[in-house]
Order: sequence, then structure tokens, then C-alpha cells
Amino acid sequence: MNKGTFVRRDVLKLMAAPGAMSLPAARTLWPSAAHAAGAPTYNPAAQLDLAVSEVEFRRNGAGRMLMARIYQPKGPGPFPTVLDLHGGAWNRKDRFAEEPMDRALAASGLLVVAIDMTLAPEAPYPACVQDANYAVRWLKANAATWNGHTSKIGVYGSSSGGHVAELLAPTSRRARRSATPLPAMKTRSGGTTRPW
Repeated sequence: MNKGTFVRRDVLKLMAAPGAMSLPAARTLWPSAAHAAGAPTYNPAAQLDLAVSEVEFRRNGAGRMLMARIYQPKGPGPFPTVLDLHGGAWNRKDRFAEEPMDRALAASGLLVVAIDMTLAPEAPYPACVQDANYAVRWLKANAATWNGHTSKIGVYGSSSGGHVAELLAPTSRRARRSATPLPAMKTRSGGTTRPW
């Protein structure tokens, strides 16, 4: 890693801290039973051990299995969840593109999930945005599996991944961007639901 990597990582930690620490404005946006019960808050200076795993995320229209790389802090949690969208000019790179930063953020107490996205040669726009939209919905349904908050989900992206992240905000519920349905899930009462 070079000095530039540490500066960028520090900036991301500072950006993540206010919402994760439940400052008054963030508490209004993300009420949480865990914080009401006094659960530990995010600490950007923490140095937690990590469990790193990979899971199948979804199969894209070109038939390639997109994977998710999970950087799970070892600790009491639940941890705020961050989705990493890789760069690569929409044509290359994958979930490993920001591994040093993903590890650093996770070690500070964030559940970080880096996903593969459909590349431009595989499918035209908005395929990668659909992948990202699906990932947010998928994390809302599954982050608890890795001791992450399902209601505190942030997104960061580098380069073209940052562009994809921007496209999520104003259009998260538009049909074309959320065209990939999540499978129905069992509820505690035995019924089924579709998250988000």
C-alpha cells in the first residue's frame, strides 16, 4: 500500500463515522433497537480481526456467477454495513479491486461486502446498476447473516463504481433499475416476504 491508500481510507472512515456512530441526525434516519439497548457504536480507530468469506451473489444475464466477498469484523456487532462497488471503467475489475481499503474499513468495525458487477461487454446499461440495486436489497435481507445491520447500509464506489453508487440514490425504486427480483424469504411467523 502507498501513502495515497491510507489517505483515501482515512477519508472513508471519517465519512462512515457519523452515521455509524448514531449522531442525532443519523439516529433520526436510522432508528435501531440495538442502539436503544446500548450496543457498541462504530469506532473508526478500532482494529478488529476479520473473517473473510465468499458467497455466490447472483448469476447475471450473460451466465456468469457474480460473487460477493464478505469482510466481517469479529466482535459483538451488529456492525453498520457497507457495499463496495468496484471501478474499472465499466469494463474490467471485480470484487478484489479495493481489497486493502475493504479490509481497513472492516477492521474498524464495518461489515464490508464487495460484489462483482456485470461488465459492459456482457450487457449494456443499466445492467451494472441493476446488480448494485439488487445488492442493496440483498444486503437488507442478508446482512444479519454476517452480524451486520440490515437497516444501516451505506454504499461506496471507486471510479465507475462511484458513478453506479450515485445512480442508486435517486432511482432506487424505479422498475428498470430494480428489475432483478429477490427470491421470497420465510418470515419468523412462517409466511413469505420480499424485502424492499
